[in-house]
Amino acid sequence: MIARDGSYRPSGVTREGTELSLVYIGSSGCAPSNREDLPGALEQLKRLLRQRAEAGARGFSAVGIARDWDTQDGLAHLRKFGAFDEVMAGRNWMNAGVRRYVWEEIPGEAATPQVLLVERVVGDVSASGIQYGVHGERLVARKVGADEILKWTEQGAPLPALGWVQSAAAAAP
Repeated sequence: MIARDGSYRPSGVTREGTELSLVYIGSSGCAPSNREDLPGALEQLKRLLRQRAEAGARGFSAVGIARDWDTQDGLAHLRKFGAFDEVMAGRNWMNAGVRRYVWEEIPGEAATPQVLLVERVVGDVSASGIQYGVHGERLVARKVGADEILKWTEQGAPLPALGWVQSAAAAAP
């Protein structure tokens, strides 16, 4: 959903199937993460990538991760970037989101700011039919540094051809 002022707003629903997720990783103590032109670029990316996701019959989410020791400093930093569907702040480089998107599942450069676009499947992953989860997550794009993020945004966030991750329903026997 886009608010009256044109800003990104979370949809408030989780739809099963393939989803594109924009992940921002920044820090209140990082000068490039605090450039004046970065919040507007991230807002533009959220709107643009949501439109692309919806045009491709995918869900969309925006995730904000603050690599700050102090959670309140991290949350204040993320607020400068508008609305997110999910946020994580605190524990510096041991933050759960940083561990996932820098060190473990989708490893990359340990630097801020950065944005990732991941494609994944959201849906039922249990035999009982009552447990939602995320699986099949894969990196579509990663832009590291304010200059690279701004350039990508100015270019209209070009993407490689997006393959469809097999949906949870299609994967069931």
